[in-house]
Amino acid sequence: MPRFSHTAPELRAAIADLLSEELGQFANGQPSIWVEPSSTPKGTINGGLEVSISRFENISSSQLLFNSQQFERYEWLVVVKTIGDRTQQEYSKFTSAINKMRLYFPRRRETISPYDEFQIMQASFRLSEVRINNNYV
Repeated sequence: MPRFSHTAPELRAAIADLLSEELGQFANGQPSIWVEPSSTPKGTINGGLEVSISRFENISSSQLLFNSQQFERYEWLVVVKTIGDRTQQEYSKFTSAINKMRLYFPRRRETISPYDEFQIMQASFRLSEVRINNNYV
């Protein structure tokens, strides 16, 4: 069972490792995975997919009845998309990335955008997490 990642660098590292064979590279040789809200990387992507990660804080919160604990639910939005090539290799990498994300993150909501020969392929994964805050007096 995967360990949930509570920081952007942890999640980025986990997904970069998971999708190492599918990710493309930026012109500087770095894998094409990045975290928002930092600035969007510049330059072209070669040889694979692009992944962006966003975090939505405090989707909901509730007070627990035990020891003044409170839990907060938040979500990560991970978007996997093609870079526009219409090759069999790109379709294969996209399908492989989706399958790996499904296996690694069993608790998720996903949306795969419909696509045709004029659109990029894109899959969005919402990964939900719960953080427990202890509010001891």
